[in-house]
Parts: sequence; structure tokens; C-alpha cells
Amino acid sequence: MAAIGGCVVLTPTSGTTVTVAIDISARLNLATWTAGQTETVNISGIPSDGQELVFIITNDTTSRTITMGVGLKALSTIAGVVNKKSTIRFIASGGIFYENSRVVGL
Repeated sequence: MAAIGGCVVLTPTSGTTVTVAIDISARLNLATWTAGQTETVNISGIPSDGQELVFIITNDTTSRTITMGVGLKALSTIAGVVNKKSTIRFIASGGIFYENSRVVGL
């Protein structure tokens, strides 16, 4: 298993489909963006077991629904709160990121 270290901050582009290109060498990938519409989030890259991924998603002036897509397994969609942030944390196993916590309306 390759050594994983550090944190990388990612700023994916908002859109109907958001692609988060993870850094496979980073222990933690932190992706932040403002959701301007209903979005589906996909991962580009195959994570190592134990690697973590955190999203900090800011809602604009409308409640946005965020759906997890390719490479992500989550309990459900995120129903954002107007002008508030949502966080969701994942941990990787078998090349997939699995949700292990979330907070909506920060």
C-alpha cells in the first residue's frame, strides 16, 4: 500500500454535474464549492483504503439538492439550506468513498 499523507484543498466547478478530481496521494481531500443549482457529484480517481474525502458545500439563495454519483456511496441526497453550508465526510474502502457523517445547515 502506498503511503498517504497530507491534505489537499480542491475547488471543483459548480454545475449540474460536479466532478471532484481527487489527489490519490493525499490522506485527506477537502473539496469546497458553492452550489448554484441542483447537482450530482462524481469522483475522478480511485481512492486508497482509508483515504478521506470531505465536502463543504455552500448553498446560494435557493435550497439545492445534491446527489452523490460515481465513486460515492451516501445515505441519501443532501437537501441544502438557503445561505448555509453542508459538510459530508467519506472514507474509502475498495475504491469507493462511503459516507460516515454529515451536517446540514451550518
